[in-house]
Amino acid sequence: MFLFTSDCSSIGCEQQQPTFDTNLSLGFPEHSNSKTRNFQVISEHFGCLGLKEMSKSVCEIIKNQKKTNLQLILSEIKKLHPQSTNTVNQSRRVYDCLNVMMAMGIIKKCDKTYEFIENSNNFQNQEIRRQIDNLSMVKFLIEQNLQEKRKIFSHLTKRQAKLDKLVFRNQNLDLDEQEQIFQFPLLVLKTQIQENIQVGYNDQEVLVQSQNIINIQQDLDVIIELNFDD
Repeated sequence: MFLFTSDCSSIGCEQQQPTFDTNLSLGFPEHSNSKTRNFQVISEHFGCLGLKEMSKSVCEIIKNQKKTNLQLILSEIKKLHPQSTNTVNQSRRVYDCLNVMMAMGIIKKCDKTYEFIENSNNFQNQEIRRQIDNLSMVKFLIEQNLQEKRKIFSHLTKRQAKLDKLVFRNQNLDLDEQEQIFQFPLLVLKTQIQENIQVGYNDQEVLVQSQNIINIQQDLDVIIELNFDD
């Protein structure tokens, strides 16, 4: 949750940096490559308390006192960490910690008073549960969409297989069987038995009239209905 940078201002250092011998004042070897150790020693040199340690202390203070304000928190921090002498940056860090904890739902602020939220863990659990429910719904919709895609793919595969069988059938017909070849386009109308249908057509259109609902079958639908499984 917390980030550390090599920028001096982010560690709580004064804007005007004093000069000092890194080997003597910081107390680590000349060729040390440990950045974590460097940050820790620099922080101690300037009297700054680490952000992680500061956050933990602030949270414990508010949790124990239930309700408190910024001045009381700073006073308690000074008691817990008397070695931290940089009060300006310390106050800034405490304020940053308070803002982070309010954003996380751990504490709340009323006027100038900070209060620990007893059910903060429940709030976080509810948020996690809400996210899980949302992801579960997304998963369900994806699976449902996948099933629909599978049905469409299966239907199209069967249509293609029927068409391939018809092409193979036509290729193997003899010359005297040419009349059995189906010429496209085809138009098949499905309606009730003994239905009176009036059909009129010309070179451009076909007009069909009926008193009942008519189901028009497309070319490939006709092939599937004929069921060329031979």
